[in-house]
Amino acid sequence: GIIQDNVASTGKVALNIGSTTFGANVTLSGPNTFTGNVSLPALNTQPRAILTLTNSGALGTGTKTITSTGANNAGNGGEIHLQNNITLASGLSFTTSGFALWNDSGNNIINGAINFQSGAGNTFITSTSGSLTIAGNMTAVAATRGLNLRGDGDGLISGIISDGSTTTGLPVTKESGAGTWTLSGVNTYTGITTVTAGTLRATTSVQALGTGAATLSLGGGTLLLANNTGLNFARNTTVTATSTITSDTLTAVAGVTHTLGTLSIGAQTLNIATGANATGTTSGISFGNASLTGAANLAPAANTSLTLSGTTALGTANNALTKSGAGSLTLSGVASGGNTTAGNNSISITSGTLSLGSNANTLTGDVAIDGATSILSIVGTS
Repeated sequence: GIIQDNVASTGKVALNIGSTTFGANVTLSGPNTFTGNVSLPALNTQPRAILTLTNSGALGTGTKTITSTGANNAGNGGEIHLQNNITLASGLSFTTSGFALWNDSGNNIINGAINFQSGAGNTFITSTSGSLTIAGNMTAVAATRGLNLRGDGDGLISGIISDGSTTTGLPVTKESGAGTWTLSGVNTYTGITTVTAGTLRATTSVQALGTGAATLSLGGGTLLLANNTGLNFARNTTVTATSTITSDTLTAVAGVTHTLGTLSIGAQTLNIATGANATGTTSGISFGNASLTGAANLAPAANTSLTLSGTTALGTANNALTKSGAGSLTLSGVASGGNTTAGNNSISITSGTLSLGSNANTLTGDVAIDGATSILSIVGTS
């Protein structure tokens, strides 16, 4: 049936999905016309409030707020599930202190804003299959908020992600699931962006990964940077587990080089790959200063390049650098440090090309060329 306002009394109908005492699992499938707000209250015991939408008009008409209280960190926030290729109007805004938004199936679109209010939980958005597009802005209007992106399906956030009034910086995390989430807005959030699984794709804007003090942490999965011209994201990056950065374009054109900020890596492997759209042999990733805190492995694949344009601090003791992969690694700035024990390698080349730039390079220890297809290129004084 259709949910509508009380015409006789001119009163608005508002929906409460469950209560603080009893949960509810409700599906709205009709083109409803009610004009009141919708609430998913927090529930301290399971089952929580679950609302499934299968019609673009399921939430009624007019401007309204869909509020979900509680905290997903505590397991009592509400859930909203989208199905059936629906589009929610821009007049529908979501206010949450911690809820779960699920794209169950189909290609669904949210045009309204999502505001993270005070509370104790992050907002978890999962695309199980199909794709979810969030075109509205996402704002943290209180501190200690977080945005977590999940699932084996895909997602796109084209609206602006911002800190709002928070003073700690909104963190954005791409975690569990093999899907790809794309950030394309002129984002102003200043929290850390973390990738631990699947793919986080940043495109179109140099602020896609945030601005100001925003940093980047790679703890698995893939960071994919895509644009037809190289973008300078200027995000200082720390690698905490084996990860991949892919340089891609939006259409089938020659590959480009995308730039991040500084690089910090320990005893992990950082793979550099070429995206599916990029053609030729020019795809690359560039960092500024680099610091090794362990025995790192930098592995640009064939037809890709990795450039460390600033000072590369190899450190001491066993912080040797291994260059693997069939692509090229260029140390164009000063490379200092390395193993001090005779016979221990500062740099080991197992495949591909290592180029040392024209700036002074100070390396203690050896440079070992281990692979039959390895090349060491020294430009100028070294």
